[in-house]
Amino acid sequence: METADGISGDGNVPFALTDVRDIGRYVAQIITDSRTLNRMVFAYNEIWTQNQIYDLLEKLSEERLDRKYVPAEAIEASIAKIESTAPSPDSVEFITLAQYQYWYSCCIRGDNTPKYATFLGYLNTRALSSF
Repeated sequence: METADGISGDGNVPFALTDVRDIGRYVAQIITDSRTLNRMVFAYNEIWTQNQIYDLLEKLSEERLDRKYVPAEAIEASIAKIESTAPSPDSVEFITLAQYQYWYSCCIRGDNTPKYATFLGYLNTRALSSF
């Protein structure tokens, strides 16, 4: 099973998304604002869940998409299995481990949100100015 095989957990955990076309504008905003000096900044465009994304795609395509849910326990087990082998950083297994850890952090624990970033002390680009 690979993380790309389905929807992590129940698919209802919100996470932040950033459009790659906006990264330059965010960087310009961050480096010109003195409040960001020596600070971590959370930049994002929208907050969605995996199910909301599937819902939107179904609405736009007028087709029903198969939804395969990958339980949190399965992701945790995959992480533990790969970690137990101590993969080399230049191996495919290491990259696979990073993918599982990302999906677990983002789509199971919900770490990729403005609320969590604020808890960690990040500044929020939306609070800096009207982007």
